[in-house]
Amino acid sequence: MKYPHVCEFMLKHGRLPFLGDERPPWEYRGWLLPQIQMLHYHPAVVNRWGYYFRLLEAGRLTDEPIPQIEFAAHGRDFGLGIKHLWQCVEILDRSCGGWDSITAFIDWLAFAVGIEEEPTRQIDAKYNEQLYRTFNLEFWLKYPGDYFGVALCERYGGRRNPTGFYPTPHEVVEAMTRMLFGTESGDTRSLTVMEPCVGTGRMLMHASNYSLRLYGMDIDQRCVQCSLINAALYVPWMLFPLPDHYFIESQKESTETLDLVEAQPDLSATPAPSTVPVQFGLFESFGVKLSSECKPKERKRKGKKSQFEVRQSKNS
Repeated sequence: MKYPHVCEFMLKHGRLPFLGDERPPWEYRGWLLPQIQMLHYHPAVVNRWGYYFRLLEAGRLTDEPIPQIEFAAHGRDFGLGIKHLWQCVEILDRSCGGWDSITAFIDWLAFAVGIEEEPTRQIDAKYNEQLYRTFNLEFWLKYPGDYFGVALCERYGGRRNPTGFYPTPHEVVEAMTRMLFGTESGDTRSLTVMEPCVGTGRMLMHASNYSLRLYGMDIDQRCVQCSLINAALYVPWMLFPLPDHYFIESQKESTETLDLVEAQPDLSATPAPSTVPVQFGLFESFGVKLSSECKPKERKRKGKKSQFEVRQSKNS
């Protein structure tokens, strides 16, 4: 079964897909992303996507500062977001079983924001429609936070946790971020932040208040999915990195980077701000990847052979 991108439908019909169409909305790759982008213009939401689009239209870094987000970790508002997440997961409990329902929901969202080219698991149309009707972006956009990090800890903490995922508390992450950027003077937006154990993206989410160059990797595919979903919700330049030429002028003034590992994803897809499909996220290079996708290039060794190669040549 082929899953077309939602942009193809929008360019043809001039609207988003609705219930009642020949193909239901959840069968379009990225069907949720335009809704997230439009909802960022709501006065109760920090409009990061609007800021990102203005940078694309300018073709360079403007003087406009990064809109600041205070990521929540506790309190009544954050609790509403967690409660809504589990409400959605409960729908999939009846379809996928309690153990895998949280991962099924993450897969569902990954396809909805366009991270995956096709659904990684098949969900009955009945539950797909129920989930589509239940899911509400309001809680997560009005009260930003790493809901997936909390949910994964609640579901797998102390039990099946093969990759050892234990997210750093928000308060500690915020303190680390302020310490990291607090010593920098001037515009920090062109400084590079690379997180080699990105998890659900919590460190990069906090760093997004300072930097427009955020990259990460992780050995856990589920965490990579969560970090990219968080990027779609709150940090567009982490989901679709800005091209290098945006930062050339800044690099001439300062060559410093805030990083642990020097690595960059392929940014060959240069955006063209005037086209609708690009504004709705048809980039193919994400800022966060699986560690296996970030292997360094193999280099030819010069000089003596290794002991293994010597033994192998003798045996032959």
